[in-house]
Amino acid sequence: VAAQRRGTVCGHGTLLVRIHPSFAQCARSGKIHVEQSPCAVCHAQATFNYVLRVLMDSDCLIKITRAGYKEAALRAFAVVIPEPVAIEVVAQGSGRAASELIAANIEARRLEVQAVAAESGDSALATSFRGGGFDCVGTDDRRLIGRLTTLGIPCVVPGLLLYELARMGELSRQEAGRLLQRLQPSISSDEYQIVRHLLGGLER
Repeated sequence: VAAQRRGTVCGHGTLLVRIHPSFAQCARSGKIHVEQSPCAVCHAQATFNYVLRVLMDSDCLIKITRAGYKEAALRAFAVVIPEPVAIEVVAQGSGRAASELIAANIEARRLEVQAVAAESGDSALATSFRGGGFDCVGTDDRRLIGRLTTLGIPCVVPGLLLYELARMGELSRQEAGRLLQRLQPSISSDEYQIVRHLLGGLER
């Protein structure tokens, strides 16, 4: 069974799963809406695991690296950074521990760098997102969030990415709580309290 962008087909070319236009939105809400039609020849059934595609800025990437859950995020999500962001993080941050860890991920091709013509990392985010293929922008820059939201681009903050990792089972509730404490100094008190409350709800 081979997964394709518009659906999933078996070796006989039978469309097993057709993804609805609102598939990405459904995935984010935890309600995956698909139509299944088993192949009459081989009776193949398809399953589709949606991977959240996150376009990330330098601020968010550095924060999740320092807090210690970048590797979990790279396993669970398809994380992409525009080339200007990569320059901001790696070239300008040369010699810093977080930058070196990120550079190693890029070299190992675990973190994708997308070529885009833009003067800065912030402008590259809007350009890349408009090109399609992404669900949200990962950032903790309030002014940037305001600008992107005005353009209709959804954003997610580092704390909510941590919560999503715990909700998915990529991190235990206890581990997520420990990582949230490490993240706390670099995020707002509101963000911290909201994520702490959400993680507490996973225990019930």
